[in-house]
Amino acid sequence: MPVNVKSTGIRGCRAIFLAALSAICLYAQTAQPLTLKNSIELAIGKSEKLSAANEAVNMAKGKKTEARGKMLPSISLSGGYTRINDDLEIDMNEIRSAMIYLHSSPPTGIGTIPSQMLEAGLPSFTKRMQNESFWNATAQAQWTIFAGGRLWSGYKAATNEEITAEARKNTVQGEVAKETAMRYFNCKLAESVKDVQEQNLQTISQHFENTKKLEEAGQIALAERLRAEVALAEAKRNLEDAKRNAGLAKLALSNSIKSDTNFTLEFSWKKLDAPAEPQVFTEKILSKNPLLQQIKSEENRALSGLSANRGEWMPAIAAFGMRELYTNDLTLLQPAWAVGIKAEWNLFSGGTTLGKYQTSKAQARSLNYLQGQAKRDLELLAEKYLREWNSANEKLESLEKTEDLAQESLRAQTKAYAAGMATGLDVIDAQFALSRVALAKYASYYEAYSAIISLQELSGEAETLGELLK
Repeated sequence: MPVNVKSTGIRGCRAIFLAALSAICLYAQTAQPLTLKNSIELAIGKSEKLSAANEAVNMAKGKKTEARGKMLPSISLSGGYTRINDDLEIDMNEIRSAMIYLHSSPPTGIGTIPSQMLEAGLPSFTKRMQNESFWNATAQAQWTIFAGGRLWSGYKAATNEEITAEARKNTVQGEVAKETAMRYFNCKLAESVKDVQEQNLQTISQHFENTKKLEEAGQIALAERLRAEVALAEAKRNLEDAKRNAGLAKLALSNSIKSDTNFTLEFSWKKLDAPAEPQVFTEKILSKNPLLQQIKSEENRALSGLSANRGEWMPAIAAFGMRELYTNDLTLLQPAWAVGIKAEWNLFSGGTTLGKYQTSKAQARSLNYLQGQAKRDLELLAEKYLREWNSANEKLESLEKTEDLAQESLRAQTKAYAAGMATGLDVIDAQFALSRVALAKYASYYEAYSAIISLQELSGEAETLGELLK
């Protein structure tokens, strides 16, 4: 039988293409493992809020450079071409005419000079000052050598503004890291709840099948099977709710890391090590908390503004110099170079300087009060989160024991039901009690992690949140 080489080749290529396409789809559908550290790094790297905060820092750096430049001399070059309506001249021909008249009168006097000779001998008494078209090129320099401390205060204010912008950026970074970590653990909690509900449904379904068999054998009443059927419907509803919540939690996490939901969490619940002593957290908060740093730098900036406003009552003294680079078109009144010192003192400004001074002073006092209140509030928050962590761990220890008892109770009730010593309701109650204990255990894990995350943020160590699971 002849072989159609062309047809076989096309089929072979099609098969290869379909196999390659299937492999690509299978690879694309493979969920990628995601750790807490990777989640935080992705969220920080893709956060628009953090990018905006970085640009605010760049703006503050630009203002600092501008303030530094005001303390240095300024040098400028200027030049141009100008054309005016006519040449600029000094005309003194009236004096020339008077001289001719005096030296030639009377016409026949002794020692007089004929006017014709004077007219021819005396040049015109005019001097051109400026051509109608001229060029100019000038180099100028000025250096403010004293301004009552305004320039230095302005530089310090700009420096504190940069520190404030950095503190705000750190605050935003902490918020992004905390939000991502909370969504990560919330996603894991939702998955754990779903696993519990799946196990719960599986156990209830098995119980329901056993109940149907016993009912068919006439060993139990209809009410037993109906109870099992109601419990099965409730277990299904609980699982659907858990799946829906897990999907939403995963979607929230994917929104933080700017990715799709094709990932799995590389994480299992465990007890965290005991946090530091309250005094240690308090010291970290007072030294590294971004909010406190922000308030402190704002206070320093207000104090710098206070010094600058005080300096406005002082004179400003500046040295200056100039040099004409193109001298061909200079007039008689223009120097080729000049240096000097000038001073300016604003003696009366209608009270605006006093108003600025009073405003800066009040602002500095206000920020000082806010700083004291913020310290007390943050210390209280640290104490709150430490107590929440202790409470969650105490719950975990209790729930671990309770879970063992609940498992043993379910096992005993299941055996008793099979032997006719217990009702189906006893088995159902035991199973739901076990699931409630498991759910409470995962909730306690979540509370403990949430407390530690909040403590890390307060301590200004949000960047270390990814190290929690190591």
